[in-house]
Amino acid sequence: MDMNYHSALDVVFTPVSRLNGVLHALSENDNFEVDYLIERMLDEIRRALANDAVEFDNALSKLGKSQKELGRVLQKVWLEGEVPRCGFEVKVRASEVLGLWSIKVKEPKAAIVKRLSSERFEHRMWAARSLRLSDWSDVDTLLAPLAYDSYEDDNGFFLVREAAGFCS
Repeated sequence: MDMNYHSALDVVFTPVSRLNGVLHALSENDNFEVDYLIERMLDEIRRALANDAVEFDNALSKLGKSQKELGRVLQKVWLEGEVPRCGFEVKVRASEVLGLWSIKVKEPKAAIVKRLSSERFEHRMWAARSLRLSDWSDVDTLLAPLAYDSYEDDNGFFLVREAAGFCS
């Protein structure tokens, strides 16, 4: 599959009711596993968001979508949801995109900091990614508690610690 952020945006905005069918079609038309394709798709969106801000906004606009809608679907479907046939790595990629998104849309610092103490590990990953991309002087202090975050995935990886930069 020739992945670009235009096709990636089409997949990201697929209605949840049709998502399983889209993922099935992706896997039949490519030699890669679905989770790997989704990771690549999210990476394309992250790169476009970082590098081609005006062109990216135009692509969103052509879909009739906004940055706010992008953030909402990335959070609800790709970060918090259980994407069929995809594992934790998709959540990690979604947190990376959302971290950048939070900075690009100038999300209020209070909203980002609030996520640091969320019961959801996904929100803490998202907050950590946002903080690491910010230019705030107190980033190290805010991230410090995440060095001991207890969340571990089914492979024994401390995803929140890693997002905060404490695991290599």
